[in-house]
Amino acid sequence: MLSRTPQFLLSLPLLLGVSFSILAQDAPPVELKLIGNTTTPYSGVILDANEKQVEIRLVRGGRLTLETDQLDPTSLQHVYQYLLKNWDLENPAQRIRLGDFCKSINLFSFAETHYRAVLSLKSDSDPTEQISQKLKILEQAHLQHLLQTALDALSAGRQLEAVRYLRRISQKAPASPEGQAAQKILAGIEVRPSEDEEKPAAPDPVSPSPSRWTRAIKQLVLPPVQKAHTLHRQGLNLEGKGQATRGAQCYKQAVDSLDLAEKRAKLVERHCHKKADLPDAEEQQSYQNLQTDIRRLRIQLYLALANHHAAARRLERAREFTNLALSVDPDEPSALTLRDRITDEILRRGVR
Repeated sequence: MLSRTPQFLLSLPLLLGVSFSILAQDAPPVELKLIGNTTTPYSGVILDANEKQVEIRLVRGGRLTLETDQLDPTSLQHVYQYLLKNWDLENPAQRIRLGDFCKSINLFSFAETHYRAVLSLKSDSDPTEQISQKLKILEQAHLQHLLQTALDALSAGRQLEAVRYLRRISQKAPASPEGQAAQKILAGIEVRPSEDEEKPAAPDPVSPSPSRWTRAIKQLVLPPVQKAHTLHRQGLNLEGKGQATRGAQCYKQAVDSLDLAEKRAKLVERHCHKKADLPDAEEQQSYQNLQTDIRRLRIQLYLALANHHAAARRLERAREFTNLALSVDPDEPSALTLRDRITDEILRRGVR
């Protein structure tokens, strides 16, 4: 959708302390394409953008306003790179606008990074309540996006992909409307595992005491996992109150707690196999669910630490934690997106 630019939009960057002429001189022209449009793209210099509109000065002359939701993904990346390079990231108002833009194009991890970064910037007023509200809205938008992605996958016959998204929603926010909807959909799906998926081992017919396995897991492995979940929640609460450093300390302690849980789990496995106290099929499934929970929590903690370091401009440390998350799940969407974002910033700054 094309429209002439209203006069108040032309003056908006000046009100924000951004000059069109300065940006036009420094920024190279880009090509912006509309979704489904096979004609020649619009070539020009990006003057300003928000979550609804992008304004450019055309190479052939004149100005043009494009609707953000009409631009193709590559064009949106051009716009984001422009904002990242030309906006003042130390300015809380512009950092919030950058987060709003990322949310509007489904870059939820980027949006969270920018929102949380505001808490560490100098500001005339306390932004904690505003950022807390924006993070809540972002979380809901992310859940809605995941649910729609799952429904699209179901419609396209990609059942296993849909199940992964639905399980992620139900575990991430089980009490939310999206979480409840995901649980209802999951209840009606008959999942057929692929050949590549690991199947539970058959129960050992000579297992004399399966309950000993269960007692060992509950007494030795579950407590540090539960502690890690508690520390994760504490870290999120502290970050929401603007205490990012203390929040990161909680995340690190939670990772240590998960390390302890996995170490104990291996000891239980070795001991029970040595004594022929092997778990039955139900216990094996429960143990696999616990391992899945540990992996998911570990990814969340690594990403939280990566976001913390990225907000503090410690990009190499942020990339290290992002790679740790990908070492747990190479296909984790949030980790892949965050890694690309961090790499872009490192290249933009010339950091090697």
